[in-house]
Order: sequence, then structure tokens, then C-alpha cells
Amino acid sequence: MGFWFSSEFAATLPLLGRLYIAHIMILPTLGTLLLVAHFLLVKRHGISSRPTEADAALEGAPAPNPGGSTFSAHGIRMVGFGLVVLAVSIALTLIWPPTLGPQPVPGEEVTKPPWMFLPIYPFEDWFGLAALLWVPVILFAGLVAVPFVDRSPFRSPRRRRALIAIGLFVAAALVFLGVLAAFTTPQTHLTGS
Repeated sequence: MGFWFSSEFAATLPLLGRLYIAHIMILPTLGTLLLVAHFLLVKRHGISSRPTEADAALEGAPAPNPGGSTFSAHGIRMVGFGLVVLAVSIALTLIWPPTLGPQPVPGEEVTKPPWMFLPIYPFEDWFGLAALLWVPVILFAGLVAVPFVDRSPFRSPRRRRALIAIGLFVAAALVFLGVLAAFTTPQTHLTGS
């Protein structure tokens, strides 16, 4: 993967151009393929039943609402929720337009990342630039590990208290780190002479 970012890959295409290509072509393509795989799996396996219904079936009790949902009903709900989220985001953008940020200083990096990356920002200050790569890798590896660690057949949150507690702790830690990063003074990182 590092070859993509080396100068031997393309001497005439600068690194910024390669990152731009990755963001506008490669990452959306991968995201689309994952979305198609998700839809195919939902179509093949059906929609998961609600946690209380699944737990009742495991205990031998009759499910309160047998039958479940069809793929088309699920698709309609997803489109409806997507349109609501789009409408809310457009309204928020019209009410609070995003700003461009402070004026850049040539040769110095003194800016903070956008709000969604703020929880990772303190790790850069504590452990250096490599933390910007390794902290998200560790977080995503933890998410990937959840189905392998939590092997309980029950899906109700009442029966998964330990996993819910760990998830709430991680969410609270990310919120705390985001607030901490929002109120700390950005460190100056020299980018060149």
C-alpha cells in the first residue's frame, strides 16, 4: 500500500494529486461495492428480527410479530430515513454555513481537523504523527473484533450488558477527547523551511 505514496509510483503526479484521486475515485468505488454487498446479503438472508423477537425465539416462546420485513419494505424505509437525514443536514447547513477556517500560515501547520476527526487529534499531540494512522486502525480493528468476541446468541441489550458498557465507555471517551481537542491550543507543526 505504501508504494502508492512513493515517488517511484508516478514521478509526474504529486502526492496531493494521488490522495485526491484516492478520495474521489477509489474510496467511493469501494464504498459502493460494500453497499452492494450489504444489499445482496440483506436480500439473501432477510432483515434481522427485533432483539426481543429473536430472544423470544431462542427461549422457545412464540414471536409477538411473526413474518418480519421484506427487502422492498426495508429499502423504502432506508430511502425515507435517508431523505430525512438529507433534509436535516441541508437545513443545518443553511442555518449554520460551514466556515473556511483561519487564514493559513505558509510553512506552518496550526489548524485543527474537522469535528469528526477531533477525538484523534489529542493522540497526535501525545504520541506524534504516527498516531493519526494507528488510532483509527485500532478503533476499526476493535469494531471488526466485536462479532468474534461477543458470541452470545441473544440480541437484547439487557443480555449484553458488558458489551454495551464497553461501547458506552468508548463513546464517552471519544466525546471527551473531542471536547478536549476543541478547547486545546493547536500545536505548531513545521512542514518545511
